[in-house]
Amino acid sequence: MEFGLFSQGQRHTTDPSEAWDEDIWEVVEAEKLGFVEAWIAEHNGTTRQGAVTSAELLICKLAALTKTIRLGPGIRPLPLYNPIQVAQEAATCDHLTGGRYMAGFGGAGGASRQVLEHRGQGATVDRRAMMHEAIDLILECWRHTEPFAFHGTYWSGEAIEISPHPRQQPHMPVGIACMKSDSTLQLAAERHFYPLLNFFNGPAEVKEMIDTFVATAAGWTDARRAIRVPRYVYVADSTGRAKAEAGAAILETLEQRIRETPGQLEALVPPGGTARDITFEHLVETGCAIVGDPDTVYRGIRDLYDTTGGFGMLLVLAGKDIGTREQRRHSWQLLMQQVAPRLSALDPDATPATCVE
Repeated sequence: MEFGLFSQGQRHTTDPSEAWDEDIWEVVEAEKLGFVEAWIAEHNGTTRQGAVTSAELLICKLAALTKTIRLGPGIRPLPLYNPIQVAQEAATCDHLTGGRYMAGFGGAGGASRQVLEHRGQGATVDRRAMMHEAIDLILECWRHTEPFAFHGTYWSGEAIEISPHPRQQPHMPVGIACMKSDSTLQLAAERHFYPLLNFFNGPAEVKEMIDTFVATAAGWTDARRAIRVPRYVYVADSTGRAKAEAGAAILETLEQRIRETPGQLEALVPPGGTARDITFEHLVETGCAIVGDPDTVYRGIRDLYDTTGGFGMLLVLAGKDIGTREQRRHSWQLLMQQVAPRLSALDPDATPATCVE
């Protein structure tokens, strides 16, 4: 198992530059500690100060400040953009990062639906169909070295040609946001994309989604290694301290999801209750938040891994005001020095899985 970051961009400051400086500091620090990739969330249709509305711009700055960590947008909402422009910008980022770029695709969920209306595309448009067609056109842009024609339902063009082409061949790795749709998981498996799951998917949901992905990925020998599972992970010297430092920030994100996308929380609602009955302790108990001392966090990650059948990358949620910089650095140090080595031998595509206790 490897570890990465998912920078979600939700901070208390009203100064965007201050928020982005924190996001950048976290990725640079994560690279020093051994994290191997970082996905930068892109938020459209929000008035929240400090939200990243163009992940590629942050990635280009990070390219000059880092050397090894892989970088990608998590995700670009494809219905909002012309696919040819997305293909060209991704290829440019691939060169600027020295071949460390990962493309990230998704539909326009949540507040992005309003952006579709603002851009004249209508509230009733089939966003999933737009995304699938956009992916087809983007892949054609990366593949063709000569001008080509494309005629679709949403985008069409003649003599299409981009420059540059991706540095990584045949193209850079691609992650795709997977919520609960089997069709998106199947698309990921067929295209050999990384499935980017949701951090509020409970272990049972994650297992079901992984099973769908793996069933479609027959013949892909290391398919489970491609799966990215984001989670709140916070480590301190004691479990009590970890909960005290992380609890408020986690509940703040929960409250935001209750307001904006309550449907994502359905599987977490206690029997007979509502989303308002989901507590911090409930998130910990269900494995959606893994918080505690190193031993507790190790057991939490291992339980999640075993319950779901295994996955290749755990993405630690970042971009949140959990404690101070020093506390976040200490949490990641404990994770990478005292927890990660005990999980490093896990191979999700091997049977049986092994690890160093």
